[in-house]
Amino acid sequence: MRGVEALRQRNQQSAQTSTDGVPIVAEADPTCLELLDHPRVLPYVVDAVGWNIHARDCLFTAQPPRSGAATPGRLALPWHHDQEEEFTGLTQDGTMPLVELKVSYYLSDHAEAGHTCTLVVPGSHRWSAEQRASWERTLRPALVVPLRVPLGSVMLWRSSLLHSVAPHLAGSWRHHLFVSYIPRWVRPSHRGNFSTAGHPDPARNGPLLARSSPVRRQLLGAMGDGSALEASQFWFPRDAAQLPLKQWAQERLPAGGAPMRWGTTGYGVSFSRVLFAGGAVFHSRCE
Repeated sequence: MRGVEALRQRNQQSAQTSTDGVPIVAEADPTCLELLDHPRVLPYVVDAVGWNIHARDCLFTAQPPRSGAATPGRLALPWHHDQEEEFTGLTQDGTMPLVELKVSYYLSDHAEAGHTCTLVVPGSHRWSAEQRASWERTLRPALVVPLRVPLGSVMLWRSSLLHSVAPHLAGSWRHHLFVSYIPRWVRPSHRGNFSTAGHPDPARNGPLLARSSPVRRQLLGAMGDGSALEASQFWFPRDAAQLPLKQWAQERLPAGGAPMRWGTTGYGVSFSRVLFAGGAVFHSRCE
């Protein structure tokens, strides 16, 4: 991926002066923008959650070498479900709904011995509210899957999975970027590498939108045709040009095949895909 090394260097320097490893950027990073609508990844995103989406955030984390300071038995990030409180009550049976899909880009070798990695509990996205409240009594090491993936891997996953981050014990930097996709009618948080000091809301960053494609404008939270932002248009677009990702998806339907049910298959997703690792495509099942 072009620009990844420069991205790592820029964010590595910023992370040294930040308190949480998340830098404040002066300009939207071009490499992050390329990953937002990456042509090999975006089809999987649309297949899972449909075309009526935009990005909630884009965060690049950089963790310095910790081989002499880290505590082996202490997680770098505790166990949690993303947005558990925010999404509670959206389903009748208490399970976490599929509102957000995360795409993780691993920009360092997470397969290296001692290198931190994401830990997930397969199937935990189906847990009831009672199970989510009692997992500390039932979680066993055999249920945990460490995602030890090589540099350049990409994972699509439901952030409602119970997950954490292993301690970083390696003598190298840890670089990780993720983009979160949500329905357009859910407010984005606009953190990280799409928000800048001068334009905290990328959907109102005129220069950025002017040089972006219609699909990228939609994913940044704006109208694809560049029209003024109106809250009602996130629910009831006046014109198809405001929602270019729909046409983008329809143009990619199989020739002569049945229409794809864009966005409906996502509600049955029970796996995390790890793509392009080592030049191969493979799946990490989370049944």
